[in-house]
Amino acid sequence: MIDLDAIKERCRAASGEPWEPAIWTDEGTPYEVWGVQQIHRDAIGNNIVQGWIVHGVYRKEAEFIAHARADIPALVAEIERLQRELHDEQVRRREWEKMYNQAIKTEEETGDDTQIMLQAPRRGVWRTAERTAVGGCFVDHRQ
Repeated sequence: MIDLDAIKERCRAASGEPWEPAIWTDEGTPYEVWGVQQIHRDAIGNNIVQGWIVHGVYRKEAEFIAHARADIPALVAEIERLQRELHDEQVRRREWEKMYNQAIKTEEETGDDTQIMLQAPRRGVWRTAERTAVGGCFVDHRQ
């Protein structure tokens, strides 16, 4: 499993200023060498280079590293959102299964197998499941 806390800590430890890819080579160099600059924006919006995060890489690597500053926290936030959503869905499913099992137990105790009505919350909407005596099928109906 991914250690999201460790990833978030590394993100917090990195510079909070934006990173941008830039050409690192001096004038007169016959080829381009790229790097990633740490940029500070002053009060009127001018970019001031604070320093180099990395240098001596190809352009695509520089772009990847520069975008990682924003992309990784966004990915971590999305993973956490999906984990919360999965947890909520698992809780709803357990509630549904508990109600279903109770309804089956009630059916067995009463001997009435013509219809069982179950209600359980599903994404904020109440649903009814009917079990008919014909084939024991379940049909989901929105109320």
